[in-house]
Amino acid sequence: MNGNPAISYFDITNYYPKYVRASDANGSNWATAVTANSAGNVRDFCSLAVVNGKPAIGYYDYTNEDLKFACPRLD
Repeated sequence: MNGNPAISYFDITNYYPKYVRASDANGSNWATAVTANSAGNVRDFCSLAVVNGKPAIGYYDYTNEDLKFACPRLD
């Protein structure tokens, strides 16, 4: 995002999808991760895309057996 590396992943402790972006273009400094959604039990299958310049995460919610989509707030 904006030329800086970014990733989505699942938090193995809480089972939440998370998003984090580097503070610089070479990825040597990273911001604090943001929880994309804290409802349900994710475990696996996070996928990151950029939609209209904002991060968008697709993931599978094991609790509800649903494919979900979240846009983390980056305030």
